[in-house]
Amino acid sequence: MPTELEWTDTQLRQSLDATLEARPDGPIWVFAYGSLIWNPLLEFAAQDIATLDGWHRSFCLRTIAARGTPKHPGRVLGLEPRGTTQGVAYRLPEEQFQSELRMLWAREMGSGVYRPTWGRLVLGSGEVASGIAFVVNTNQALYEADTSAPTVIARAAKAVGAFGSNTDYILKLADALHARGLSDPYVSEIADALR
Repeated sequence: MPTELEWTDTQLRQSLDATLEARPDGPIWVFAYGSLIWNPLLEFAAQDIATLDGWHRSFCLRTIAARGTPKHPGRVLGLEPRGTTQGVAYRLPEEQFQSELRMLWAREMGSGVYRPTWGRLVLGSGEVASGIAFVVNTNQALYEADTSAPTVIARAAKAVGAFGSNTDYILKLADALHARGLSDPYVSEIADALR
């Protein structure tokens, strides 16, 4: 990651503090729609399938370190406005949510590519909860407006970074959604082409 894109500890802390200041009543849930589904790296007290209205998955973030390079950048997920996204919600333990969120911020917010947003989640149980969703920051330098399947397929097919290939990331997502009984036609189209 280019150092000019890296957030400082102060920026990370300020972002987390601002998100917690807007915390609604009730337990803290985190909405997973990408790699957090198969690799949460969170201690959680409960998990459930969840639906988030008003947002859709989009391979709108250029990755130049984790799943690509500056010469062959890959694409990873963000949430963009409109639509509906099915994913997994994790309820954090009240006694340790601060430490879990600090680790999550270090993982997801290292370059400020997301805007942590409280969203209304409808859980698989029918319960409605408020959860943190990482939606895309369209003002960030790694944002890509062209998220069409052919563009993503072409980029992902060539991209390999420190965490592995971009194709592997997309196939793990497709497999994780399938394993949970969830579907996303956009992800499926891209994954099927990459297979």
